[in-house]
Amino acid sequence: MKKVVLLLLVVFFLTFSVACSKESEVFFSTSQNRIPLQALNDNALSGVISDPQKSSYAYFSFNKEDLPVFTSALKTTPVSCQITVVPFPGETIQEGNFAFGFLYDTDFESSGKLKKDLEDRNLIQGTVSTDMTPFSLAYYIPAEDAERISGFFVFSTIPLQIRDPHLGEVKLGYTTREALPTFYFGSHGGFFDIKNPVLNFDYSSGTELFGSDYATVWPVYTVELSECTSMPEKFKDQERVFLSIGEEEIFIRRAPHQRSVSLHWAGLKNPGGAVEFGTNASMIEGLVLTNEKKYLTKNMEPLNTDPGMLPLWTTTHWRQTDFELFEWEEFPGVLYFDTKDYDVQSDFFTRLAFFTEKAGYIGTLVPDHILAGMHGYNAHDYRAESLADFFTLAEKTDFPLNEKEHLLKEILLHNGIILPSDSGVGYKPGQGAVISISQESPLYLRYTFIAHEGFHGIFFSDETFRNAVAEVYNTADKKSIQFLQNYFVSQPTLNYNIDDTYLMQNEFMAYIMQQSVANTGPYFADNLAHRNSMKYYFPEDAAYVQQTKGTGFTEASLRLSTYTFNRWGIEAGRVSLVGR
Repeated sequence: MKKVVLLLLVVFFLTFSVACSKESEVFFSTSQNRIPLQALNDNALSGVISDPQKSSYAYFSFNKEDLPVFTSALKTTPVSCQITVVPFPGETIQEGNFAFGFLYDTDFESSGKLKKDLEDRNLIQGTVSTDMTPFSLAYYIPAEDAERISGFFVFSTIPLQIRDPHLGEVKLGYTTREALPTFYFGSHGGFFDIKNPVLNFDYSSGTELFGSDYATVWPVYTVELSECTSMPEKFKDQERVFLSIGEEEIFIRRAPHQRSVSLHWAGLKNPGGAVEFGTNASMIEGLVLTNEKKYLTKNMEPLNTDPGMLPLWTTTHWRQTDFELFEWEEFPGVLYFDTKDYDVQSDFFTRLAFFTEKAGYIGTLVPDHILAGMHGYNAHDYRAESLADFFTLAEKTDFPLNEKEHLLKEILLHNGIILPSDSGVGYKPGQGAVISISQESPLYLRYTFIAHEGFHGIFFSDETFRNAVAEVYNTADKKSIQFLQNYFVSQPTLNYNIDDTYLMQNEFMAYIMQQSVANTGPYFADNLAHRNSMKYYFPEDAAYVQQTKGTGFTEASLRLSTYTFNRWGIEAGRVSLVGR
C-alpha cells in the first residue's frame, strides 16, 4: 500500500453513546466514546495479532445497526479514530512493520463480505518492536469521508494487541510525555517513530485542515519540553531548543520547571509551513497542534504565550482592530495589552496612571477635561490592588469612565485580577497584574518596554521576588539611589511619588533590569546622567554617576539578574524565553 502524506485535525468531544457488538464487547473498553464495531476475522475478535506469520491483519467494521447514527455524528463533527497498541514482549527483541488504515464501502462485496484484495490507500505506518511500551495512534476522519468509511484495520509483523478503539480529539502531532505516547495524524496518514519522533513527523498539511480564518479557528502549537531542574553558572551558557515553522527559526531558552510553550498560528509568519527540528531536539517531548476555540472570545480571553513572541506579532491577525490581549504563560494572571497606538493605550490606562503614580493626583480620578493633553506613559503596569481601588472609587462616586476603561474592568473581572467585593459594593484584588505596550513604539523600545513592564508584572505577582528586590534596594549604593530618585522628580513625564517605598523599589528594579547587565552602567552614566535636566538641577548626582560609570547600578543589576536567572531563566534585558 502506498505511502502517505500527513493532514491535520480539529478538536472534538463526542457525547453520544454507542454499544459494541457482542463479538467485541469483552475486548473493547467501556469508553463513552467507543466505536460500534464488529470483528471481521479471528484477530479482530480477540483484538490480538498473535501469530503474524499466519495472519498479520485484524479487520474491524462499524456495526451496521449503529452505522446511520455513527455516520450522522461524524458528518456533524469530524473526529479521529484512536487505538492503543500493545506490543507483546518476547524472549528476544523482534522488530517489524506496522500499519493502521481505514476500510471503505468499496472494500466490501455486495454481500457485505470484505474483498480479498484491497486497493492502495493512505496509511499510518511505522516500525514496531517487542520491547516497546504501549502507544496510541489517532487517525482523523474528515466529515466528507464519514459516509464511505466503514471500518479500519491493523497490520503488524510482530505480535501485539489492539485496545480501546474510540473516537478522540482531533489534533496533529505527537506527545511522548504521558505514560501512553500518542501520535495524531491527519486524513493522509503518515509515519511515526516512537524512538525518534522528531525525525519523521510531518506537519506540512496543517493549513488544509484548519485553514486561516481566525474568526472560526485558532490553531496553536504546544511545544512540550523535558524538565530543566538547574541553570548553568553563566547566562551565556543557557541551553536553547531550536525549531523552525515555515522557515521561521524559533528558539526556546531552557528554564527551571518550564514544561511547555504555546506558539499561536496568528503570531507566526508562515504557520502552515513545514516544521523542522534543530539543536537540542531531544529536549522536545511533544509538539501538538490543536484548535483552541476558547480564544475566539475576542475581548476577554487572553492568548497564552511567551513575551518573546510579542515584538514581531503584527496586527494582521488581531481579534479586534485596536488592541490584542495576551497572558504571560510562565506567570499566569499577568496580562499584556498591545495597543494599536498611544491614543488607544491612553484611553485604557492614562487615568489609572495618575490615580496610582503621578504626584499630586494619587488616589484621585482626574476628569476628562483636565486629563486632555496630559501624558501618562508610553507603557504601563498596574497591580491588582491598584486596579481594584480605581474601579471601586469610580463605582462609589459614580465617576464617568470611558468606553475602554469599562472594557478593561470587564476583562479584569473575567480573568480574576479583580473580584467583586464581599460587601457587594466595589471590588477587591484578585491575582495577577496588567501590562501595556503599544505598536506605536519603535521596535527597539517595544523590546525594552516588554522587559521593563514584564519585570513589574513579576514584582506585582510574586512576594519572594519583591523581598529580593527590597534587599538589593536597601543595600545598593546610596548615592546611586539618590540619583535615581532625583531623576524621577526631574522628569515631567514621570513625576513619580518618591515617598512611596513600594513604588521606588519597583521602579528601581525595572530601570536596572530593562537592559542587559553590561549595558546598565552605560545607560545611567552615558544617558540619564547626561540629560540637561539632571546636569542643571542635580549636577553633583549626575557627576557622581558619570565618574563611577554607573557601577552602583551595574552591581545591583547583576545581583537581581542572577536571582531571576536561577529561578526563572530570565535575566536583565529580557523576560522572554522564546525568541525568533
